[in-house]
Amino acid sequence: MPTVEKILGSFVSVDGRWRVQAVRDGDRSWYRILRDGVTFADGLMRGEAERVLRVDAALNLADLTEET
Repeated sequence: MPTVEKILGSFVSVDGRWRVQAVRDGDRSWYRILRDGVTFADGLMRGEAERVLRVDAALNLADLTEET
């Protein structure tokens, strides 16, 4: 039976352009980064997500706020 992807949490930059989602599908979990609502990078481990944010967005995970 196929599993369903679930967003465990989402974090957004102050300007709203960058969003990081913590994703789970079955026993796999990863991060997805969106820029302006479009997937920018997917399937990332935490260190990879931090690097992409630092290099491409000049942000750190600590710069993002949790969406509710």
